Amino acid sequence: MRAFLVWLVRGCADIFTTITLALHDLLPKRKITIEKNKVLVNCAERLGDAIATMPILFAIEKKYDVTVITTAYNDEVLRPFFKTEIFEKSVRQGTLDKFLDNVLKDAAAFTILCGWYLESRLANKNYEYDVFFNRSAGTEPWHYALSRSRYVVGFKRYWAALFDSIVEPLDLAPLGIDVKSDSEYISRTIRRIDEFVGDAAIPRVREPYLLVNVGCKAQRNLPEEAWLVILDKLARFGESEGIRIVVMDNRENDTIAKLMPRTTPRKNLIFIQNGLSLWQGYKMAKRALVYLGMDIGPSHLLQLPTNAALIFTSGDHRTWRPYAMNWRKTMERAGNTLEEGTIEGLRKAVFYKETPCRPHGEGRCEKCCGLDPIFVVDGMVRLVHSLNES
Repeated sequence: MRAFLVWLVRGCADIFTTITLALHDLLPKRKITIEKNKVLVNCAERLGDAIATMPILFAIEKKYDVTVITTAYNDEVLRPFFKTEIFEKSVRQGTLDKFLDNVLKDAAAFTILCGWYLESRLANKNYEYDVFFNRSAGTEPWHYALSRSRYVVGFKRYWAALFDSIVEPLDLAPLGIDVKSDSEYISRTIRRIDEFVGDAAIPRVREPYLLVNVGCKAQRNLPEEAWLVILDKLARFGESEGIRIVVMDNRENDTIAKLMPRTTPRKNLIFIQNGLSLWQGYKMAKRALVYLGMDIGPSHLLQLPTNAALIFTSGDHRTWRPYAMNWRKTMERAGNTLEEGTIEGLRKAVFYKETPCRPHGEGRCEKCCGLDPIFVVDGMVRLVHSLNES
């Protein structure tokens, strides 16, 4: 019964979304009147999402007084740079509320049921902020934030464009901000993080080195056997090129502990057994020739200041790949694909496997997780050689 209700509501949501998308381009552009010069931004989301939002936050901060809604999980990353408010989801007791929280995760479906409530909130005149910028797809902070803001920017089109107080979705032009120049905001982000990290203590490793982050939740990580192949082949390549391979892990994972006993000891293969903090990892990555890691939250930070390659086994690589321009496919083999781009003189790359099921969220898919480790090694060798040539 529950599955049928979810199917029915989400089907209605898809139809409603299609209609609003069709109407969207016919609607006049919304205009914003700024009075308080204050913007509230929703970043109550996962770590990687929050990190990926930082360039946009720095762009908004350049012109407005910014406050960011965070969670206990990502607040430590954003608090050093912005005023933050930690949002903790309230525990709801009603049967319908539990159903909405646990089943109706789709934003469009949720808004169909709650649109009348949000519209009444948007009529509020006693606002604290000029704009509520909803960077996240999450619906939880709406009741908390909308009543405090006069306008809303950033809903993912859905029904939101139908309300007068909601401006062009995902467009900061109404705020007088041009985000088309990614390069400018990436440079600003790196500069601010560098200032914060400062002289953070990190392990001493002679350069040049490749930094390989094997940490990831099991359902999204490569199999251990794949990592063993990658580390062994990279270490062999490093011996011929005078490059060290430094292997790190996230503090909440134990991948290194599982890999170390099974790897062939080599002088240029170095394991950092005590997990690095996020900021220590960033500083290690900045000194690395290339960073290699999974598509996880920390990787979105560690890839910023250096040449980097991210491995995608789930999720949409086109949405979550690093900021870069001129993306192009540079290697393909049996469905395995390497794409590369550049930004600020840095090379960025993504590894993924084209399969009919992509994207498929958090679940493990053997076709996607079957990314060929030899292909990853060949792509890394290509990336290092291209850096030497340039």
